[in-house]
Amino acid sequence: MTTPPWDIPEGAVRRGRLPPAGRQIWHEDDRGRRHGTAVRWYPSGQVRTLVDYRDGQRHGRYRAWHPGGTLAVTGGYEGDREHGLWQSFDEGGALQMSLPCVRGSTEGTCRSHYPNGAVAREWVARGGAEEGPVVVYLADGQRFSEADYVGGRRHGTRRVWLAGVKVIEDTWADGAADGPVRVWGWSGQLLQEGQNAGGQRSGWWRFWGFTGDLIAEGAYDSGVPVGGWAPPPPVMPMPAAPAVPASQDLAQGGPVATTVVTGFLGAGKTTVIRDLLRQKPPGERWVVYVNEFGEVGVDAAAMPAGEGLMVRELAGGCACCTSNQPFVDGIADALDTLRPDHLIVEPTGLADAGALIAQLRARLAGRLELRATLCVVDPRRLDEPRYVENPAYSAQLGVSDVVIANRCDLASPEAMARFRDLVARRPDLAGVLETEMGRVDLAWTTLAPADHTAPHSHHHDHAAGISARGFRFPGVTFSRARLEAALAAALPPGWMRLKGVIVAADGRWLLNADERSGGVVFDWQPTAEPGASRLECISAGAVDWAALEGAVRAAQTSS
Repeated sequence: MTTPPWDIPEGAVRRGRLPPAGRQIWHEDDRGRRHGTAVRWYPSGQVRTLVDYRDGQRHGRYRAWHPGGTLAVTGGYEGDREHGLWQSFDEGGALQMSLPCVRGSTEGTCRSHYPNGAVAREWVARGGAEEGPVVVYLADGQRFSEADYVGGRRHGTRRVWLAGVKVIEDTWADGAADGPVRVWGWSGQLLQEGQNAGGQRSGWWRFWGFTGDLIAEGAYDSGVPVGGWAPPPPVMPMPAAPAVPASQDLAQGGPVATTVVTGFLGAGKTTVIRDLLRQKPPGERWVVYVNEFGEVGVDAAAMPAGEGLMVRELAGGCACCTSNQPFVDGIADALDTLRPDHLIVEPTGLADAGALIAQLRARLAGRLELRATLCVVDPRRLDEPRYVENPAYSAQLGVSDVVIANRCDLASPEAMARFRDLVARRPDLAGVLETEMGRVDLAWTTLAPADHTAPHSHHHDHAAGISARGFRFPGVTFSRARLEAALAAALPPGWMRLKGVIVAADGRWLLNADERSGGVVFDWQPTAEPGASRLECISAGAVDWAALEGAVRAAQTSS
């Protein structure tokens, strides 16, 4: 057990024993006001929080610890308002966030950090809002974007870089894109040039190909192409980047209906979302925001294309991590530039959904109308310890409002019995659905969420011992039969997820692999997804990634 680095006040520990697990101990004066230091413990006996009080108000130090004993949060209060430097840390002790506060308001230079310690986002706050340049960095230290803010709203010039090359420069006014826009390619060639007004394309726009040839030009009016187009305008989204402030008000209309679809690796979240998208009402604009634990990003390629449907993807991290700033920033940016009627969020299968929802509520309060959280479960996995014993699995079920048993047609009666026993222990659920092929009626997305009181995890044990590796194979064509044989022989013993986009001799394919009865079953779906072949594997335990890549390359037919 960790003891705080100061004396626990008299009365907090009596006769050398801790108080009943989870209770708080504090002092009160004759008027019932707290004073001194209040202490709270975890059921294990580990100190959970310690807060100083004066005259019934928080005044002085605040400390919180992770269940394992490492410091989680340090800060202070003055007159019941946050005061001084507040910092949060992960269970390994790495700094996540640093916020200077003055009597309840954030004031000064603020920073969030990646798990490797690198700065993720840096800004200056005045009166609790961003003021001046806000800079977002990649985990390797490269600058990703820089934008000017006034009173918590983007106002001025925004620039975005990729691999050190400037790819976007545009102008914003009072939180909306307003003014000239330029977009460049990797080698510096101009690809788009035009004007925005009130967050939408307006005026004359021109588009060039990567060879420098003019593709199209013409006019926009409130985001809609009008006369003068020859050839027709290309279908290209508004340029976007992270770092939209949480304090920005809605540019128009009310909060956006938002559905979080969670579930462990391989449960079928993407399949469920595809079925929901097929039911999108005509005329509505929907945005799907996908987070992948892996590096190369595949799930977005599995989403259907259609009018009024846009897919955004952030690969290479876990959305529930506090320091993964770009995910929530990217959602905020999608609200600004795409103006959706409905937002669907698909976190990685290793995400603590409760932590993600808490971030969305805290940083996008008033902008989202969070609806019932859908949790997708594969009943066949309910007897596998590496799934059901993962903290993320429990967190996903704990925050769910509707639990969906997918692939029931492939599940045994014993597996279905385990599922029904699982949901029977959750009388608070708004609904339980047993389905196959991810078929879910759109009406489930209209339910209101429950008020879940179970705390979410503030650490990342749910990803402990699990790693991912993405492989790209430019210019390579594969034999699907040879690739299946190679993967079946070379997949590591602890593999949990395998998916990819494959260029084969007989076309382009989406690949999903599943383990059944000790063997590997491969599912191939045709796709028009462009680009080179890419594979993503997620596995527990030690993995010889070089050997896996070598086995895959041996299945190629040309290069």
